[in-house]
Order: sequence, then C-alpha cells, then structure tokens
Amino acid sequence: MSPHRRYATVVGVFATALYLALVVCAFGFISLLTDTEVIEQQQAGVALGPSMVGGAVLVVLIALVLRVPRIDFAERRSAPLFAVLTGVIAGVAYAVVGGVGFGIGSGSLLAGAPFIAATAVGPYGVSVVILAALVVWLDTFVVAARFDDRGRPRWAWEDEYDE
Repeated sequence: MSPHRRYATVVGVFATALYLALVVCAFGFISLLTDTEVIEQQQAGVALGPSMVGGAVLVVLIALVLRVPRIDFAERRSAPLFAVLTGVIAGVAYAVVGGVGFGIGSGSLLAGAPFIAATAVGPYGVSVVILAALVVWLDTFVVAARFDDRGRPRWAWEDEYDE
C-alpha cells in the first residue's frame, strides 16, 4: 500500500470516529433543545437507535476507508459532491435500518415504512446527513492537502537525505 493510501486510510478511520462522536453530541443537543426523544415510538426497543447510527457510521467508514484513498487528488481539490452523496447515503442507511428494525420489532415490515419517512425528514435524520457530508468533505480536504507527498516537515538544521 502506498504511503498516500495508508495516510488516507488512517485519516478516514479517525474521521469516522469523529463522525460518531458528532452524531452522539448532535442527538444530545437536539433532544435537549427540542425536548423530544430520538425515537418517539415506545415499542421500538433499546437497540434500534444504536443500530441506526451504526448503519450511518458504516456508510461513512466504507466511503472514507475504501473510496477516498482511491480518489485522484492531483489538482489538490476536495470532493464536495462525493461528500454530499455520502451524506445522503448515510441518511438513507440511518432511516432504512431504523425502518427495517422497527418493522421486525413490531411484527410487520409495512409498519416500518412510515417510520422511515418520519425518521428521514426529522431533525435527527437531517443531522445525520449534514454531519456525514461535513466530515467526509473535511476528510477529502485533509487528504487532498497532503497529496503531493512532500513528506514530514523538517527543521532548518535537518538534511533531507538523513533518512
């Protein structure tokens, strides 16, 4: 694996951890400020919320670890369209995992369809999309900024051929 791909993969893993932390933080603030529950339905169960967030985090991880290291950043530009697309896919994964989980838990998969619609347009679903797009865009920005592989910064007294 090239040093650039290795760097992009490591940055992607840390960016995914940042995304998870931001989602948890955003859910807490939204819940506190709007005085609502993340999942309003009482029959949803305790594992549904974490599995929904897990689906969105998995989409972001796949995008950052498998796709970003393969993007050609020769012009040293970030990839905002890729970031928005990843954000939308993460939001869809969040809503679909919730809908399927809710449908299985309630005994009817059709019961999950209104849950998907309500989740996708609610403040929590929108925050999942926005945060995913933001984190992926920042990740591509960081990876593109180091694309030319100049190596690590050097002190004035260091010789570039020491290593």
